[in-house]
Amino acid sequence: MKSTFKVFGHAILAVIIGFSIISCNLFDDEDGNNDNDNDNSELISAPNTPTNVITYRISPTSVFITWNSVPTATSYSVQRSACGSTWSDSGITSSRNYTDVGWITSDTGYIRVAAVNSGGISSYSSDIFFPAFTPGTTITYGEYSDGFHIVGAINTIISHPVTLPTGITYIEWADKDNVSLDNYTNIEVGLVRGSTGLFVYDFVNTTFPAANRFTYVVLSGRQGDYYVVVRKRLIADATLYDLRVWS
Repeated sequence: MKSTFKVFGHAILAVIIGFSIISCNLFDDEDGNNDNDNDNSELISAPNTPTNVITYRISPTSVFITWNSVPTATSYSVQRSACGSTWSDSGITSSRNYTDVGWITSDTGYIRVAAVNSGGISSYSSDIFFPAFTPGTTITYGEYSDGFHIVGAINTIISHPVTLPTGITYIEWADKDNVSLDNYTNIEVGLVRGSTGLFVYDFVNTTFPAANRFTYVVLSGRQGDYYVVVRKRLIADATLYDLRVWS
């Protein structure tokens, strides 16, 4: 009789222990949240790594950087290095371009970019080298400069120093190598302040009207030392261009 009760007692204990184990497995934390409940929230993955990172040495103190946008990114992290092995954070931006400042004329270095969202941060892009700054020919304000050359691959740039007076300023340019009047699109032009790297006019987004021999932009309220930055856009040849800065 005692033996029967003992066996029966063990059976009940086993059931209780089993239920306890199952009960514990039904919950994933101390608050009693049930793992079996349907969770309709979607997990967000970290974005892909930015591609086509390009650096432009636009002034003695600054480097302009562009890259292809990443669809799921909400911001981008930019890092800089003087040697390519020790990196420091330069800044965060929501744009697909960034100006890194604080260099001096003779500095060379490296830039890399990562994409960021709520799911995390991507791996950084490959390290992109930028050279020391070499200025182009100084532009005399108000005079017409005929026949500057920009030699090299697509994305080659030249930065021309210029001093702007107070008032309205026109920057006028033309690519002389193209014969057809509706194809003066091999160069793009921007204006950068030499001391801060601040782009006044973003040459990456320049648009060209059709059938115009010259293209120009109008700026106001600019005074002091700037650089007119010219970028080769389409054709990897020795591009000949005209440039004038005037009021």
